[in-house]
Amino acid sequence: MYGVKLHTCKHYGVKILFTVCSAGRRRRQAIPARNRVAGFTRNLHKGTQPGIEDVMSEDLAIPDSTQRRDRTAPDQGPLDRLEARIGDLPTALARAAVYIVENPEKVVRYSLKELSKFTKTGEASIVRLCHIAGFEGFSEFKLALAGQLAIRRTAGVQAAGDEQHPVIAMGHELARSIDHTVDGIDLSEIERVGRRLGKTVRIDVFGSGVSGIIAELFAYRLLRAGLNAHAIRDITLANEVANGLDARAAAIAISESGVTANTVEFLRSARSAGAYTVAVTCHSRSDLARTADAVLLMARLNIPAYGGYINAVPRAVYVAEALSAFASPSR
Repeated sequence: MYGVKLHTCKHYGVKILFTVCSAGRRRRQAIPARNRVAGFTRNLHKGTQPGIEDVMSEDLAIPDSTQRRDRTAPDQGPLDRLEARIGDLPTALARAAVYIVENPEKVVRYSLKELSKFTKTGEASIVRLCHIAGFEGFSEFKLALAGQLAIRRTAGVQAAGDEQHPVIAMGHELARSIDHTVDGIDLSEIERVGRRLGKTVRIDVFGSGVSGIIAELFAYRLLRAGLNAHAIRDITLANEVANGLDARAAAIAISESGVTANTVEFLRSARSAGAYTVAVTCHSRSDLARTADAVLLMARLNIPAYGGYINAVPRAVYVAEALSAFASPSR
């Protein structure tokens, strides 16, 4: 049996529903004032409504109705919504979001328990992540994810207009990503980083997945500029190298999301060893950015950067070229 009491929270302008289950455990859930208590309690009996431990955490509370998806607005797929929020999420949620974005074909077949296991994130946190993406729960999220994957398999990418071929739209979006990176580049910062790299005796560049390809391009360009640069894609080797660096060395870590655990750990180890550290990412408030001495930002894409796509490469090539222009030992 559930006992229900409804109170008004003056500070947040929402109703707070307190429930007492048969074991005497008290739970609370913030709900919009317009929601019907009957519907909410019906969901409680079905076991679909999260408890206080799921939604009233220190780092992130469940979004209210103003944060939920606007169903009258042009729809975005769940992957697009998660990717746009990754840099603003707490570490555990960001880790789960990155896994979902990078492995959508697997996630659509997982149960909540299985996804929790593979992402090393609690089930309650995953449900909270679904709420942030604008869905009522994991089941609704998976249905939307399956729909988005079906569209992507058919079209490849979303066209910018009804009469524009998806491949042409992709080209325009890649060009825009470079333009936006150029517009957002801080020349004084990239010059400062380049000159600092030019004084090092060794530069190690690490990335995972597609970012590993970008790491190789960075290392190649810096090497051709006259610097002792090396790309690493194996995390075990990367950690060994990072721990052996010193103040004469530099480490560059590349992650579009800025929360890839291996990449963050590599940069953190390099900084602890005394090396000069640089993050290349799309999210200025990510874990990777907070770990680095300097941050070089790339523009975010409006087309999928997962499922085998290499569309993150062009804008990163521009950053590498810009950096090498200032990184030559002769400057």
